[in-house]
Amino acid sequence: MSSYNPVNVEDLHDDTFNTVVRAADDVLVKLRNAQVKHGLTKGWRYPPPNATVGEGRFFNTPEECVTALKTHLEKGEIIDCIAYLMFLKDLEGCDFSESLVKQFKLDNKE
Repeated sequence: MSSYNPVNVEDLHDDTFNTVVRAADDVLVKLRNAQVKHGLTKGWRYPPPNATVGEGRFFNTPEECVTALKTHLEKGEIIDCIAYLMFLKDLEGCDFSESLVKQFKLDNKE
C-alpha cells in the first residue's frame, strides 16, 4: 500500500484532522467487514458471481452507486454514505458527479 498525503497534516487544525481520520478509520473498518461478509475477495468492483448488480449492495455504474447511496441516506447510515461517495468519486474519476446531480434533481421534481 502506498502512502499519499496531499496536504501537510500539520497545517490542519486538530479538530479537522481528527474528524477526517476517525471517519476514514470507520469507513475502512466497515468496508473490511463488508468485504468479508459479502465475499468481495476481488474488491468492491467485482461482485461475487451470485450477486444481483444494481440492487443496492453491488453496483458497476455511477447511477447504480447513487441509487445505493440514496438507500443508505434514507436509513441514516453515515459511514456507508461516506463510502458510497468515495466509490462514486472513483467511478466517475472526478470531483463532480453528474449522476448525483441528475438523480437528486429528479427527486426534487416529484
